[in-house]
Amino acid sequence: MTFEYDAFKDAVYISSQAAKDPGIDEIIYHPKNHEFSFFNKSTIKLLKDKLKETTHLNPEVDLKIYAQVGKQKQWYHLQASTRWNGSIYKGFVGKLVKDNNIQVIHNIQENISLKYTYTEIKDFIESLKDIFTVVRLIDFQKHQSAKAENDQIEIIEGNCYDYWKRKDVCVNCISKQAYIKKGQAFKLEFVDYDIYAIIAQYVEVDERPWVLELVYKTKEDIILGAHGKTRFLENIVTYNKEYYTDVLTNAYSRRYYEEYVQYINDVSAVAMIDADNFKAINDQYGHNAGDQAIKAVSKAIQSCIRSDDIFIRYGGDEFLLVFQDIHYDTFTTRLYQISECVKQTKVDDYEDLSLSITVGGIYGNSKVDDAIKKADKLMYEGKKSKRSVVVKKTSEVD
Repeated sequence: MTFEYDAFKDAVYISSQAAKDPGIDEIIYHPKNHEFSFFNKSTIKLLKDKLKETTHLNPEVDLKIYAQVGKQKQWYHLQASTRWNGSIYKGFVGKLVKDNNIQVIHNIQENISLKYTYTEIKDFIESLKDIFTVVRLIDFQKHQSAKAENDQIEIIEGNCYDYWKRKDVCVNCISKQAYIKKGQAFKLEFVDYDIYAIIAQYVEVDERPWVLELVYKTKEDIILGAHGKTRFLENIVTYNKEYYTDVLTNAYSRRYYEEYVQYINDVSAVAMIDADNFKAINDQYGHNAGDQAIKAVSKAIQSCIRSDDIFIRYGGDEFLLVFQDIHYDTFTTRLYQISECVKQTKVDDYEDLSLSITVGGIYGNSKVDDAIKKADKLMYEGKKSKRSVVVKKTSEVD
């Protein structure tokens, strides 16, 4: 389906034949507000960002979108080419191309059941082998994989992570995530120069719990297109950044914590940070002021930490900092520095607003979730005692 978007009129013009098949209008005005438009707000934003990167020498854009055309949703490549008069940008034309490989994976994701008999799981696995590179059952607690053969589930020799050329358990084990959620998880895995899409689904076979792991090795001619591996990897980095970034604060989102950080078994230090009087700011100045205040607090914190420190918006006005390699004195100094930086921060358009935070910091090697509980306890201790920062070592907290 070919189309042209006129930014001045805010309209999409679709070729007559392409519009006829799904039964949509040839001209869609204000597409982001249209009931049946593949050109929704998120797609427009993503496309605009990509178009800004084009030049008259490199005019091509290729995105993957899950779009609604007519009344049907499925996966597409949105391919666009910018128009130029010399070096002057004149607009763009584009087309939608169905991506059947992604659609197959999506259909599998939507239709996986939970409970199977041995015969059912065996037949299901056989049907999936024509689509996926590897289909196997995982016992993540024993780090073993298994197959359904010879009328029984047989354990495969070695560890499940051997396939990924790892010497130890995966830090962000996708099978563990699926098992804990009693549901489904998805990720991309990179091994040498190969790229794999992985679906992990919790299942029960004759009442025994397993995780069904479906591995799909991407085909470069389909996934990478003309831009090559480097461009694809850049796209993945951008995708991951957007997927795991809190829109308001530019910190990592709670999703990032739940899917990755909570599984880290050994951290040097953790800090829980709470913005003081946040409810009062919302009540007195309005929610826009509250949003601006949270953004300002986040920016101040980020200005004081290292690029490899993990900074997460944990809740509405709560933030989490995870340090994987830091000395105790440096950690303590850093938290006081953050507190002072926030106090000196001004909020745009609300100059009379005063900002402050309360910080609970716990130091000592431990699991992330254990450290968070202790840091949270120290943060509330600081609230009660009117101290901006409370720092202790793991051994000093019950």
